[in-house]
Parts: sequence; structure tokens; C-alpha cells
Amino acid sequence: PDLAGTTDPEMSFSVLPDGSVVGSGAECDAVVLERLAGFLGERLVAPFDAVAVRQGALRWALAGRRVNVEQIELPGGTGANEIMVAIGPDGSRTVVVDGQERDAFEGSLAEAVDALERFGRARHCEFVARAANVAGRWELTVDPL
Repeated sequence: PDLAGTTDPEMSFSVLPDGSVVGSGAECDAVVLERLAGFLGERLVAPFDAVAVRQGALRWALAGRRVNVEQIELPGGTGANEIMVAIGPDGSRTVVVDGQERDAFEGSLAEAVDALERFGRARHCEFVARAANVAGRWELTVDPL
């Protein structure tokens, strides 16, 4: 019933490690997202991503998946929403900032790239470290190659 008033065909949201909810449904209010997150929170431990998909006038499907993220501090003023550092088997480094591969950076962005590389190297020899700015907080994922 809470979703009856929305015209969105799909709403996605994330529950952060601290339990706060960040949504992307244009018409969905915070109360609805909190209820959906609470329902999934009985089955999943935060952090997790979720999506609700309309299947009829009053029928919705809800799915969630656990994500392996941690909140980190990065220098302010990077001017970026997403930073990715990949270290390949040959030791080569690839840096992508907001979807664009970059070879040169300076200041706080250079500090953030170095920090991501340190986070990645602490876990794997070959890796992809991603930091995404979600609601003013940096979320880190590190995956092996």
C-alpha cells in the first residue's frame, strides 16, 4: 500500500554499514525506503543494495544483495564521485575517475588515488579498488583480479 502512490516502475536503494538508507527512486519518500530496508534488514546484514520492481498496480517484487563495502576517509576536494585503481598482474596501474581513464592527477585527487592503492595492496597483489561517494561518504570495495 505504501508504494501505491508512486509511478516509478523501479526503485533502487542502498543500506550503508551504519544502517542509513540512500535511495534513487525519484518519487519514493524516506518512510517507504526505511520500511523496505527494514523488511530486507530482517534477512540481510547491512550493507546491502536493493531494488523494488513494479509487477502490477499494487504488486511489487523486492530483492536485495549483500555487498562487501567499508566506509573510508579520503581527502576532501577531489572533485570526484567515483575513483577506481586497478593493479594488473604485470604491476601496471590504471586509474579511472568518474568513468574517464586518467594518467595525471594532483592535489587531493592524487592523495585519494594513493590511498586506494594502499587499501588494495593491503588485501591483494592484483586488484581493483573502487571508492564511490555515496551521500557524502566514501564506500570502498576491493576485489582481486
